Amino acid sequence: MKENYSRLVHPILFSIIIPVYRTEKFLHKCIDSVLSQTYPNFELILVEDGSPDNCPQICEEYAKRDDRIRVIHKSNGGAASARNVGIRVAHGDYIMFMDSDDYWNNSTALQSISEAIVAYQCDVLCTNLCKTYIGVQNEKKYFAPSAPLIGVDEVLLGERYISSPCSKIINSKFFLNGQLDFIENIGSEDVDWSLRVALLSKKMVYIDVSFYCYLQRDTSSSHSMTIEKLQDLKSNVLACIQLLSCQNQTMQKQLMPYVGFQYAILLLNIASLADKHQEAMFLDGLQKECHLLQFSNSSKVKMMNAANKLLGFQGMMCLLSTYVKITKRGIICQS
Repeated sequence: MKENYSRLVHPILFSIIIPVYRTEKFLHKCIDSVLSQTYPNFELILVEDGSPDNCPQICEEYAKRDDRIRVIHKSNGGAASARNVGIRVAHGDYIMFMDSDDYWNNSTALQSISEAIVAYQCDVLCTNLCKTYIGVQNEKKYFAPSAPLIGVDEVLLGERYISSPCSKIINSKFFLNGQLDFIENIGSEDVDWSLRVALLSKKMVYIDVSFYCYLQRDTSSSHSMTIEKLQDLKSNVLACIQLLSCQNQTMQKQLMPYVGFQYAILLLNIASLADKHQEAMFLDGLQKECHLLQFSNSSKVKMMNAANKLLGFQGMMCLLSTYVKITKRGIICQS
């Protein structure tokens, strides 16, 4: 890989976009992990989203110390809005996203990424992720070790494609004309967004590099599922199903593992509702899509599909409700 990289006339410029809001305790570690990279050719775009704490001052202090950092201040509009603002000012060849309470765990991440992009000539590079918790040193990988997967079909069928924007490095040409703008003022916006990324990609590659550390904390926006968030998730999954129906058979076959997995996550979260009237309301219009369960390679989703065949849709949902009560979990892990 290094030999190919050395022949580049212009090294890849990465635009790293970070929405910043109420993360002053974690922001230093986040920014420092980027600035520690041995690969120097990047711009760091900090979109300060009207944070009421010391984040605005922290961002400005870093910008004074390193001219690769740009700070944009805006009124609060949420992560999707902040990312869209960052996209519009990005100058990089490839765009990456990061959350301001997360961090990269090694200084050679960008070097590895640049070498992989040159070696595979890919327009979308997907990576592994690590999950960690406050006060815990261990970093647990999302995915088991894997050889590189090449092509949208291999990546999605291999269950190495999740909705998080932070696991993808994307050619900036795909962001032209708003093709990959995030839908604003709605939760779970990355579910639909990631499907659009897969649709645009001509060559997607997954490599088993896990430099990105996602910090799980009680106040994380993704940590708990409210009724409003569940409605947003349903809207995004239905949008994915609609988008899938508009594709040709070849593309549908490639994308169904991802859509089937997101559909399963939705059902499991609905099963966590204590109010059966609310559960029935959320299930409206979803039973007819249960065929999607058969396309996921996830062992948990396969069990859901088997339960659906044996017990019927309502029987499967009863089984899921029992599972949620016992395990006290509302989300399927990406494993």
